[in-house]
Parts: sequence; C-alpha cells; structure tokens
Amino acid sequence: MKLNATQQHILTLLAKGQCVSGHVLGQSLQMSRTAIWKHIKQLSALGVPIQSKPKQGYYLSTPIHLLSDSAINAYLAKMIDNYRLHLYSSVDSTNTFLKHLPFYAGLDICLAEQQTSGRGRLGKQWVSPFGQNIYLSLRLNVECSLARLSALSLVVSLSICSCLEDAQVSGLKIKWPNDIIWQDKKLCGNLIELLGEAHGQTQLIIGIGLNVHMLSPELASNSWCTLQDITGHLWDRNALAARLTM
Repeated sequence: MKLNATQQHILTLLAKGQCVSGHVLGQSLQMSRTAIWKHIKQLSALGVPIQSKPKQGYYLSTPIHLLSDSAINAYLAKMIDNYRLHLYSSVDSTNTFLKHLPFYAGLDICLAEQQTSGRGRLGKQWVSPFGQNIYLSLRLNVECSLARLSALSLVVSLSICSCLEDAQVSGLKIKWPNDIIWQDKKLCGNLIELLGEAHGQTQLIIGIGLNVHMLSPELASNSWCTLQDITGHLWDRNALAARLTM
C-alpha cells in the first residue's frame, strides 16, 4: 500500500511540528474539512500518530519524516547499478513482498514505513510502527551451494555493525545468530531466507529490521533500544537505508 498524494501532502504540512486546522488543510488541498477528516482517519488507521486538539486542528504526537524514493535513489545511483526500489507505506512483511515478485536479474530492494506482520527468526513478531524505523529487504540471485551460505546471518550482522560504526555508533555487539545489541538491548536483527535448489541458482532474501526512533512507548520495551537512544539525535532514514543497502 502507498500513501496517495493527498495523504502525503497532509503529512508534509503536519511534519513542520505545528497544529494545523482542518480549514487550513482544506484550503491547501482545495477540499472540504469532512474530506480532510476522512484522510486523517485513514492515516490514523495505518498507525500514523496524528492527534487532534478541539478548535485548533491536527498535529503529530511524534515527528515523522517519510522515506522518499527520490532521496534514496539519489544515494543509491552513485554506488549501485541494476536495481529496483520498491517503497511502500505498508506491507505485511518486506521479505514476503519480495518472495512474490517475478524474477529479476538485478537487486530488488523493498522498504516500508510499516509492517503489519513483521517477523524475525523462528517466526517471532518484529514490532514495526509507522515511520519510525528501517524495515528493509534485499533480494538477489546467487549461484552456489546452500551450505556455503550457512554463516550468512553473521556476515550480514558484521556488515551492519560496520555501517553503523562508520556513522559514529559505538558499543555494538553481535548476539548469535542474528541480533545486534547495545548494552544488552536489541537494536537490530536480520532474517535470511533462501529459495532454490541445493546445488544451483538460489534466491537470497536478506531482511533487516533496525530500530531508529521507536518513539511510541506502548510499542517499545526494556529489551529494545534505538539509534536515537544511543546517539541522542534523530536520524535521516533515507540516508541510513541507502547505506545499509550498499
């Protein structure tokens, strides 16, 4: 699912951090306040943290800066050829989405603002609130024995740690087999899925879930941490997603 142009415009106005009245939103979009209210309800149903104040309007209870395909492509185009970017507001799971795509010889990249059925290792739920973290999956085709890919989860974790350390994130540790932790709290996980023959072409899907902000207290717990917890500042998720892909 993707946000329509009206919903994107509403979020852009609300992202400025001020309370915006239905009248102002309606004037900007040339539609009635009732129509605006319907779009607000749809956004709320997606998990967008929109609140209302009587006689004042709507505001975001936590800041959101949406992922942008143009911004991500601007980063990727400098480093990668032959790829497709699939960016959605909501999917059940980025790994599952890529599983059902037709064959493509290059790299498929799926990013979502939200996962409704995000999952980690052993089918465990991966908490995936809207617009706060990185939910990223990569699909590529490899020709090698599946046995040679047995340690891939560890390799992916090492690569993610290297990427984050380059961005001045320190104190990270790897918890076997697929978690990255900071002070005994989970920051990131990866899920590797292999589809294909034992000795032939294999479809490799690498799923990465990275907690960036996770500002909703009802969704977080003492066993989780975020990049914001570690560094004390907000992150550009577009640049971060591109770095993880490269």
